[in-house]
Amino acid sequence: MIKGDLKDRTGLVPTGSKFATELPEDWSLVQLGRLGAFRKGRGGSRIDDEAAGVACIRYGDLYKLDRPHFETPLTRIAPAKVSEYTAVYGGEALFALSGESLADIGKSSVVLTDEPTFAGGDLAIFTPSKTLQPEFLGYALSAPFTALQRSQLGRGDIIVHLNIRALRQIVIPIPPLAEQAAIAKYLGHAHARIDSAILAKRKLIALLDEQKLVAINQAVTSGIDQSMPKKDSGVAWLGEIPEHWVTRRAKYLFQEVDVRSGTGKEPLLSLRARAGLVRHEEVSKVPVDPESLVHYKRVQPGEMVMNRMRAASGLFAVATHTGLVSPDYATMKISAAVEPDYYLLTFKTRAATGEFRRRSTGLGTGESGFMRLYFDSFG
Repeated sequence: MIKGDLKDRTGLVPTGSKFATELPEDWSLVQLGRLGAFRKGRGGSRIDDEAAGVACIRYGDLYKLDRPHFETPLTRIAPAKVSEYTAVYGGEALFALSGESLADIGKSSVVLTDEPTFAGGDLAIFTPSKTLQPEFLGYALSAPFTALQRSQLGRGDIIVHLNIRALRQIVIPIPPLAEQAAIAKYLGHAHARIDSAILAKRKLIALLDEQKLVAINQAVTSGIDQSMPKKDSGVAWLGEIPEHWVTRRAKYLFQEVDVRSGTGKEPLLSLRARAGLVRHEEVSKVPVDPESLVHYKRVQPGEMVMNRMRAASGLFAVATHTGLVSPDYATMKISAAVEPDYYLLTFKTRAATGEFRRRSTGLGTGESGFMRLYFDSFG
């Protein structure tokens, strides 16, 4: 049920929609296609970036920001390149048209800057009518019930896609304009307080994470006893290792397997940086239709999973139970001669992730593009 006001409401009425069952009686539920116009963004690549250039919002920026509103662009491009991009204006919403999963497809943000700004490719741009207050629109598009609609409209197995025709079908609640402004103001104050608390915690976590990474790097590359004699590993990114250690190519310790689901009925697993492989329902409220999981990769307990697009962030895990993972992941059997948890730590070191990044191939740069570490290069 969506109440949405800042005080208790009466007069809630059924909507007839499975996404928002009841609304205040003076609200309406309307498709985006009836609330404004869409156009497709176009643009070049990171080679156009210039520190003192013109503001630009790229596909990857939506994922880095992951907020309802875009106030400060993360990217700037050379002024000579702006003719190759699409102009965007304050109050317009941007949607990412592709993603790694149904759960995060179509991330959006509303532009709240008066600075001349441009959008890159793989984005849809929505120009709302005057019935929508921009800040409210940003919050409405980021609500869970909107994410649920996007996930049901997405298509694809390896990379999930949305198109403008699908985006036009998304419904959002429309209060009167004055009420939209009041809701946006209330949420703005609430977000500011919460964001301040989060920032303080993140600074502390960053310091602790740095200490942890230093300890991990020292232990997995030099051992616990730092007084042991060392030798050159013969591997540029690894450097010196204890004298009694040996090195092997990863392909002799890990064997890629590719077994697909025929029904999609096995539990869907989500790969998370801290938690590892967990059931999808533990981290998302967005339901997944088994039909959309047909041909997803099956993983067995004891197998290693690598997110090929985020290997350079050390995103690996070992499965503890049977389930399904994205077809764009690599699944591997592990040699009985090695300890999996040791390598999960090794693959998160800066030296290893730097090597993974160097060996990744594809379009774009870093996590902003579609760079992948394929098993041949990993091996």
